[in-house]
Parts: sequence; C-alpha cells; structure tokens
Amino acid sequence: MAGSLMAGWTAIILVVLICGSPWSIMALAQDNAMEHPLGAGPGISVPTELPRDPEHVLPRVNVIDQTAAAAAHNSRGCLECHAGSEPMHASPNVVLGCTDCHGGNPTPGLTQREAHVPPRNPIFWESSAKPNDSSVLLNHESAEFIQFVNPGDLRVAEKTCGPCHAEIVKEVSHSMMRHGAMLWGAALYNNGAYPAKNYRFGQAYGLDGVPLRLESPVPVTPEMTEQHGILPFIDPLPRFELSQPSNILRIFERGGSPQLQLGNPDPFEEPGKPERRLSERGMGTLNRIDPVFLNLQKTRLHDPLLDFMGSNNHPGDYRSSGCTACHVVYANDRSPTHSGWYAKYGNQGLSFSADKTIRKDERGHPIKHQFTRAIPTSQCMNCHMHQGNLFVNPYLGYTWWDQETDGEFMYPAKQKNPTPEELVQSTRDNPEAAAAKGLWGNLDFLEKVAELNPKLKNTQFADYHGHGWIFRAVFKHDRAGNLRDRDENLIASDDPQKFAKAVHLQDEHLAHGMQCADCHFDKDVHGSGLLYGESRAATTVECIDCHGTIQQRPTLTTSGNGGQIDLRASNTPWGPRFFWEGTKLFQRSTMTPDLVWEVPQTMDTIDPKSSHYNAKSAYAKTLGRDGKAWGATPGKDCQRNLAHDNSNISCQVCHSSWATACFGCHLPMRANQRVAVNKYEGTTTRNYTSYNPQVVRDDVFQLGIDATVKGHRLAVLRSSSAVIVSSQNANREWVYSQQQTVSADGYSGQAYNPHLPHTTSGAGTTKNCEDCHLARANDNNAWIASLLGFGTGTVNFFGRYAYVGEGRGGLDAVVWIGLRAEARALRHVLRRNHLNDAQSVFAVRDQREHRGVHRTDLHGARVIERPIGVKQTLQPRLFRIADVNERQPVLAVRHVSISPRQIESLRVLERDERAGNQLWMRGLGQVHDLETLIIGDKAVTKLHAHRARVLELAAAQFAGQHRRCQRVIVQANHEQPLLRDDV
Repeated sequence: MAGSLMAGWTAIILVVLICGSPWSIMALAQDNAMEHPLGAGPGISVPTELPRDPEHVLPRVNVIDQTAAAAAHNSRGCLECHAGSEPMHASPNVVLGCTDCHGGNPTPGLTQREAHVPPRNPIFWESSAKPNDSSVLLNHESAEFIQFVNPGDLRVAEKTCGPCHAEIVKEVSHSMMRHGAMLWGAALYNNGAYPAKNYRFGQAYGLDGVPLRLESPVPVTPEMTEQHGILPFIDPLPRFELSQPSNILRIFERGGSPQLQLGNPDPFEEPGKPERRLSERGMGTLNRIDPVFLNLQKTRLHDPLLDFMGSNNHPGDYRSSGCTACHVVYANDRSPTHSGWYAKYGNQGLSFSADKTIRKDERGHPIKHQFTRAIPTSQCMNCHMHQGNLFVNPYLGYTWWDQETDGEFMYPAKQKNPTPEELVQSTRDNPEAAAAKGLWGNLDFLEKVAELNPKLKNTQFADYHGHGWIFRAVFKHDRAGNLRDRDENLIASDDPQKFAKAVHLQDEHLAHGMQCADCHFDKDVHGSGLLYGESRAATTVECIDCHGTIQQRPTLTTSGNGGQIDLRASNTPWGPRFFWEGTKLFQRSTMTPDLVWEVPQTMDTIDPKSSHYNAKSAYAKTLGRDGKAWGATPGKDCQRNLAHDNSNISCQVCHSSWATACFGCHLPMRANQRVAVNKYEGTTTRNYTSYNPQVVRDDVFQLGIDATVKGHRLAVLRSSSAVIVSSQNANREWVYSQQQTVSADGYSGQAYNPHLPHTTSGAGTTKNCEDCHLARANDNNAWIASLLGFGTGTVNFFGRYAYVGEGRGGLDAVVWIGLRAEARALRHVLRRNHLNDAQSVFAVRDQREHRGVHRTDLHGARVIERPIGVKQTLQPRLFRIADVNERQPVLAVRHVSISPRQIESLRVLERDERAGNQLWMRGLGQVHDLETLIIGDKAVTKLHAHRARVLELAAAQFAGQHRRCQRVIVQANHEQPLLRDDV
C-alpha cells in the first residue's frame, strides 16, 4: 500500500510539472484516494499489523489525517496562481491543503478578491509582504484575516496549529516570549513606577485585540513564587494615561498656582507663557503621568513580542508573529556564523520562493514558504536585540555601538539637523535620537554598514541591525586597551591585519557551530505553561547537564529551575540530539545535517590520562579551601572542601571572557510630541520618550550572589537598569533633565542583576586567578574594587548636573552636559590638574566639539583651553576664580560662546532691592557647552581662607538680557553660607 501510495504522489507531481493543471491533479488524487481510501502519507517503519497498546490513547482524528485527494481539493484554486510554492510542512507525513491552514476559498477560477480573505484595513496590505512597522495592526484585523496571512499567529494558533501541537500552543501562550514581563517588571520596579518587585504586568492579546490577563494553569503559593519565581497571574500593562507618578522625579506642585477656570485667565501671566500648572491631582492628566509607563508603551524596546509581527524595516527585524516568528526563517544576516546556510540569502528580508507571484525585490517576505526546526541564531536576534548588550548579542561577540568610534564613517560631512517631523519618524523606526543625524538612519546605508569593516580603524560592525541599531564587535584586549591574540602577544594598533589577528570574543559554543537552538529547545523556548517573570527562572538547561561535574558524567536530565527534561529523548531534524560513544558524549547540530561535535566532560579536564586534561582547569576545580592543596578529588563534601565547588560558584564566573554593563540610558520625555502607542489600539497621543544609550562598557566584570532560583551561588553581575530621565512640559520647558531614578523601595535606580553573559571562553580567554583575587604584585586593586562593586573612583558619566555639597546650605547643581545629549552618546573624560599640594581642580570637557586640550601656565596657574567648536554669537569670556585681595587668578578656563537663546537655566544670583542686602537664587535653565569647574575639598578650604567666592562672567550681552543680574556663581562646599554682603 505504501509503495502504491508513493507512486500516486509521484504521478501527481509529474502532472503538475507536465500539465500544470490543477484539474489533472485532482483527477489523479481522486483515483489514488479510491485505491487507498483509508488515508495518505508515506510508508512508516513500524508494521501496521502490530498489536495496539490498549492503554495508549491515540490522538483524535484531525485535518492531517485527510486523504491526498482532500488536501489537493483544498489547494486546487490556490495553485492556479501560486504554482511552485513550497509545502509549508516539508515532512510527507503532514497532508494538508492550502485552505486547511490559511482559510480562503480554493474554488478554481476565482479572482484574487474572491479567493482571498479581505482585510479590514486594505491600505496596509497592498502586497503579500509583511507591512512596514505594522505595530498593533493585527489588533484591528479579523480572526479570519489573521489566519489567512499567518496561521501561526497566537490568536488563531489553537485552531490552526493546535490540532497537532495543542500542548505546545498552550505553553507558548504563557511564555515570556509572548508576555515580556521580565522587561516591564524590571523597568517599573527599578524606576519607582510600581512598588512590588514580583512581576505583575505583561502583554498578550485576544482575537478581538483586547489585552488578556494570563493566569497560571495551577494554583500558585507564595512559596512557589519565592523559591521558583512562578507567578499566579500577569495583568495587561496599565495604560500610561492612568499611571500615577510614584518616583521622586514627579513634577512637584508648588503652592499658590491652582488651575484656572475656563474663560477666566490670569492677567498677570506673561503673554504666550502660562505658568507651570499641573492638574488637580488627577491621575494621567497633563504632566501627571509616569515616564516609565509611557516609555514602555510608546518606545521601541524589545517590542514587538510574539503577538505582533516584526517591524520588517531593518536587517534583523524581518519576521512574522506567533509560531511563525521562529519557525519560518527570514533573511536577516549575511554572516554564516550567525545564519548558517541561510546567510547566502542576504539581510534584506527578500523572498527566494519558487512561487512566481511573490516579488523577489520586496522586503518583508520569508526566504521560503516552509516551516523548519533548523532555526539560526540570526532569527533569535530578531527579538533578543534588547538590550543591545544582553544575551544573544554577547553570544555573537557584539554589543551596542557607542555612536562615536569610527564616527567619521557614520556621520555626514556636514551636520544634519532633522526637522521635528523627521525626528519623530526616525525615533519611531529607531528609538535612539542620534540616528536622525547619522547616516545609519537611511536604510540603504544601514544594510551595508558591515561592508565598511575593511575601512574601519577601531572596531568592526555586525550585519544585523534590529531596531535600526548598530552593533560593534568585542575583541580580546588587556587592561590598557591593547589588542592581544590568544597567546597574549601584543597586536600593534596600526597593524592593517589587527582584527584578523585579534580574538573576536564570541561564545566558544558559537565558534564550534552551535546555534541558540542547540542549547535552548523544548521547554526553554516554548515554556512549560507556568508564568515566569524572569528568564533564568524559566531555564531548564544548566552547564552540568551536558558537561557533568568533576565527580560524574552528565545524566542528560536538565537540572535548571524551569524543570527536568530528558535530553536523551530530544532530537534534531537529522536524528537524536545526543549520543554516547563509550565515555564520549556527542551532539548533533540543529542546523546542519553533517555537523557533530564532542561535548567535553569536566571529569576529563582534571584527569591527567585524558586527552582533554588541562592543568589550569584541574587547579581551579580541585583547589582546596586552604589555597594550597590541589589535584585530588574529594570523595565527598566538595562544598566544604573545595574553593570553587559548583554548589558555590557558577560556571560562568571563570568561563566568561567578558560581560556587558550599561551605565546610562537617557529617556527624555517630551509632552508636546505626538506619537502612536505601540500597544493596544495604537492611538496617537501626546507625550513621547526616546531611548538613548549613553554608556555601554565591555571592560567591566563584577561578581555577586545569585538569586534564589539559582541557589545563591557566586555569579556574574551587570548593571542593567541605569535609566536617566528628563521631562519637558507642554510649554517646552525642561522641568528636570538627566536625573537618575529611584526604585520603589527607595534604592538607586542604578540596578544590578545576576547575569549569564553568554560569552563562554575558550583557550586564551578564560578568567585567571588575578581576575578575582589580589595579585602577588599588588597591582590589581582597582580591578578588584570594581569586581566587588565598589567602583574604581573614575567616573565617565554623571548626568546633566554634578551636585556639590554646601554643608548646611544643601546642594548646588553644576551643569555637566547639554539638553540634547541624546544626539550623541557622550564620554566625559575627567582630568585632574594639580595646582599645588593643597589644591586640586577637576575640569570636565565634552567630546562632542573637543578637538584637543592645550595646557599652558598663566601666572603660575594651570590653564585648560578648548578650541571653539561651534559658531560664535558672543566673544569667548573668561571665567576666573579671584579673591577680594585682588591676588593673581589661581585658575582660568576659556569656554565656548553663549547666545541668549542658549541661556535657559543658569543659576543666577540676583539682588532683591526690596529685601535690602538679602541675596537669593533664581533658576533660568541651562547654558549649553559650558566648561564646568568642580572645586575639590582642599581647594575650597584654601580658597575660603583667601575669601575667594565668585566666578565672574564678563558678558555685557548676558547682563543686558537679565538686568537684575549681579553675579553668576558656582557654589562650592562651605560650612557657612557662601555669599553674604561681601559680594
């Protein structure tokens, strides 16, 4: 029967090739069905006459059990146009027609309008390509149309995929790849927007586009949440209009200025500039909204999740939604390392299907009309690009570009100043505002960024650009920043082959051909149906599950918090995933049929008789707590006897070549910017926040105690929530700028979390003893201070203001950077210049206009001069620290020109004539590009003794704009009030 059936299928295919007539196909299929009326499909290896197990319940008969004739009947009209289209299921065991999954009308002879399911919004569906920046579009479409364009969408997957994959569909519906609670929870708690640390909010949508509440399939006790991170439910993310500002950066309501009544204006207000009034304590009105809730709903972060399609407008953003988001591959990356054999299809999201009706020059199509389990890492990067320094990026050996390195290739020769409309559109495509001024905001340039690599002097770029971002490669270097090869040889900075010689710090698993799906499969990607709010709590696979320990080989049963999975039962499209040959464990590739690798066993690395023996590994893994004895494996109680037992220390502490750290992302909120929400209905409203990474490091390595779900072991930490916020009100006045947030519990918003870097090291890149312990030469104290989270005393980012203590007088804010800092990621360099033993002055410069620092002596004082980098509107003026005895200046600093329009918020000292000699301060905004001085404690003491109190600004034009101005000052740290009647 099987042979005849296969012959029948061959006849069908031949008729398609020769005649091209769907009617001929149907005639043959019907003849074949009459000969074999019981079903279709290829022959199987198990004899059909075997006795059945009475306890085994067969699945219900569903659509895949139909005959070949029935499947062909449901495709006959479709193939009139789509001849050559690949079968969606490559397996011959799946017998399906086109309309079985897609719906529509398969009757021959129909027009496109008659055969296809019509959309509610046809303007967005003018072709079969995924719409550009579709965002919430699927929430406005019918279930029938969603099924037609993507049967794998989670809104309809229970109907289309569920008959065969019911369990998986249920599990994915509760997975973090759908609801994204890990981002919403961390952002809201760390930045003071929501008081609870256990994650509460997520994202999921029903058939009608209504946000869903996800509930656990099992009762969840507080102990389950505390010990395993399992959540009882996840609510939809509250709309930002209803949010209540709960962090200390809310706009404070000053008394005496209530809301005006309609038609009853205030005659004393300056025309065109109403007072800063807020609402009468109503939530979600005017400026009384929380910027974090706003950011999560309007700004592209790791959106879109599985309920939406990719934005399909950049390399790295081409994908569909739901099951299809992973299992149908799009062309996103030309790197064979990242994409495997899909790399040959480019990075433009083009179709290579044999279906002639699909345009081959239109972005937004899958490579082929076919499901696969051979999923490349480049497909994972479509969603896992945020943060740009998290998980998949480091696995590939990349992190966020700093928007400066090799910038001469990335910015136009003449500065581009985008219009407000251009800026809004640019930040919708790419949330960082710098793209609006850079060349990479243009798609044609962005797609070819990696082709600049032969010309670049300081870095190399990746070929994928999710969200429109640029990612730079990370190479092995010493602590002085010099490139090194695997054998620690120095690589000259002017060597034209330096990047070929340097070690690109991609994960060692990737270097051996392993894609993400070779470690993370089954429950790690589909979920278990339980609700988790943190990725590592849901992970099932641990290092020891494949590599074993120093005492035993792996059992191939997962030991992660996400549950126990029998890896022996797992398989790839080419055969069993794991197999043993004696004491050697091998694994097959998910991507490539003929790729197999040996999985090194930890036991063998400490065994001198093994070919995998490594003396450094043996020393580290068997070293006793006395710090001396090593080599012998304790028979028992390793935790008590070993210095680095697996129960105390995560494998990644030693086996990570580098880790990422994010020390500042600027989120400026503008009340008058109208942008559509990228959730819910997608309505357009006022208020928007862009997203601007400012400090991203790859040379910081820190350790701490891991979470409960990981057994409180020593683990790698990273700074992951370093949000700096600003707020511009409806009058376009900056209420606060570049301020750090405070968590719901009152801690700093600069949050750290345990982190699996995914930068597993190889030869020459593994951590050594002196990376975590004091060196014999006593030359790594600063490194150890950083390792333990104490910092090194060197700062390269403060925010907009540096705060200087005034003793009992409070704090004074010194301007540090400009309001438009988001236009470039800034690196502020702190330089120290010694005047004498008793004095020290810190001068801060901004590298945006910096073209050199020159030092000369003037009357015995150190002078720092910066060339003017902007068009002058006033002559440069001299700031000087002087004393009342008219001594020589102890310091002079030249600053860039200041125009009256730039003066928005300088702290100005004014004399109130009505109050006699009483002095008071008034805030007027910020001076852009101002060189700022911070006087250290010793300098303050010295200057106070000489009664030096004032920094004078000799600018007549400025005084003309503010006639009451007497002096402009920067206050220093004094025990008594700084200024009285001696000014």
